[in-house]
Amino acid sequence: MKKLVWIYLLFSLLFEVAGDIFVKFSSNLLNNKLFFSIMTFVCYNIMLLFWFLAVKIDKNITITGTIWLMGGELLLVILGAFFFKEAITMKQYVGIAFSMIALFLMS
Repeated sequence: MKKLVWIYLLFSLLFEVAGDIFVKFSSNLLNNKLFFSIMTFVCYNIMLLFWFLAVKIDKNITITGTIWLMGGELLLVILGAFFFKEAITMKQYVGIAFSMIALFLMS
């Protein structure tokens, strides 16, 4: 995979995770729901822009998509555990380990 594709995937992943976090904020808070909803919309659209750029360069969507999806899920689990104090079960730890192995093998 080309270096530019990795950069686009990284930015797409970061904006997707930011959008997911804004969704969580907008559903949990009484104030600023409109702000967090708009930020969700903005982040998801920027994420799509970077995703389109990555797919435009690297047409192999199976590997690109798998790396993007697993990377996003891993980042969300880590952020959920550390910042939102969400519990991770042993079954989820095993899933995370397999995801990391898959990411290594896919890249």
